[in-house]
Amino acid sequence: MGEEVLVSVENISKKFCLDLKKSLWYGIRDIVAEALVSKKAGAELRHKEFWAVENASFELRRGETLGLIGPNGAGKTTLLKMINGLLKPDNGKITVRGRVGALIQLGAGFHPLLTGRENIYISGAILGMSKREIDRKLDDIIEFSGIEEFIDAPVRNYSSGMFVRLGFSVAVHVDPDLLLIDEVLAVGDAEFRSRSMERMWKLVSSGKTAIIFVSHNMIAVDGICDRVILLGRGVVKQGRKSELIARYYGDDVSSRFQSIDPVFREQLISQSRIMQEKQSGEIEILSVQITDEEGQEKEIFHSSERLRVRVNYLAKRRLDKVISSVSIQDPSGLVLCVERSNFHGAPYFTFEEDGVIEIQFDTVQLKAGQYILGLAFHDPSCHGVYCMTLDNTFRVVEDMPNPAGKEGFFKPNLRWVFGGCTYSDKKKAHLP
Repeated sequence: MGEEVLVSVENISKKFCLDLKKSLWYGIRDIVAEALVSKKAGAELRHKEFWAVENASFELRRGETLGLIGPNGAGKTTLLKMINGLLKPDNGKITVRGRVGALIQLGAGFHPLLTGRENIYISGAILGMSKREIDRKLDDIIEFSGIEEFIDAPVRNYSSGMFVRLGFSVAVHVDPDLLLIDEVLAVGDAEFRSRSMERMWKLVSSGKTAIIFVSHNMIAVDGICDRVILLGRGVVKQGRKSELIARYYGDDVSSRFQSIDPVFREQLISQSRIMQEKQSGEIEILSVQITDEEGQEKEIFHSSERLRVRVNYLAKRRLDKVISSVSIQDPSGLVLCVERSNFHGAPYFTFEEDGVIEIQFDTVQLKAGQYILGLAFHDPSCHGVYCMTLDNTFRVVEDMPNPAGKEGFFKPNLRWVFGGCTYSDKKKAHLP
């Protein structure tokens, strides 16, 4: 069952026009051309047209969850609407199998003059449910939505959160083969979002439902999605989930450092390369674990979190006066910081055979993006490098949006004091 392909997207593209009059004219021409000569809209852009989605291809199997991420206007909702049949692609082919439950647009499919109860029957019928099936599930749908008190009121009086509650409740009770969820879930309150995530996780765990999930909440995407597609200006990028999420957050941390003098930048990168070339191999790093303060391995950290690095090593001979170094680099190799054990009050280490060393960061204090953690063991002069590795990465995310966050990499823990009050990103409190 888990091998069944429910969604097949083959080189689909969709273009829109920025000018309404031209859009209408182009539409008429395309309809006539397709009717008379069986020719679809061309692959070339015309004046004031742009690609909302361009050459997207992927498959989704039963039991899988796919995350669509990217900035506003990237083409996520357009792609979702084409899969749901609400929009017709200009090029390519989409094949969808099974019953589809969709929550793409706030209040979509609801008649404003009808009650919530009446709209359940209409939406359920649109999604392929029989009246008998809706009758059987009606109480569960209403209970899950949490709006029992208002279920017989016209939906035109509903808040946006109530729309989402009712729409999501209907969609998940359809027992869909494919569930399409747009970022409208962000409108709901925290309690309902939590229950929605739990319900989606149960659907995924059952192995019967495939989910396409659009969200700007990368913690939710990382937790529930098997893989991710990153969209940007209609262009689809696929790859490792962790790398795509990191690109979404930082969209290459290295882009923040383009203003750095190229000569100075190359000097910093070169120092790291020289150390790699000098390593003798007298110490072997057996394993590296990046964990939280409880010792749980993880890849995603918040700026305010503590980070631990646990290194298992093997010394091939007795080595005295060993110094441990840790560095953080951006994806292009620019060294952001280097810290050595002797700078922090530690004595020289003596390594014999195998052992463990741990490095503890009180807080990460980096801005959102992907970073490379470098480790080295060397003598006090740094000329004798026993081993060095740059194979470990971690990601930093931020809960609060920071429009100025593209500048630099450091996220200081600071406060602003004015008029007898102190302000931070967490709270405001009067000074004692």
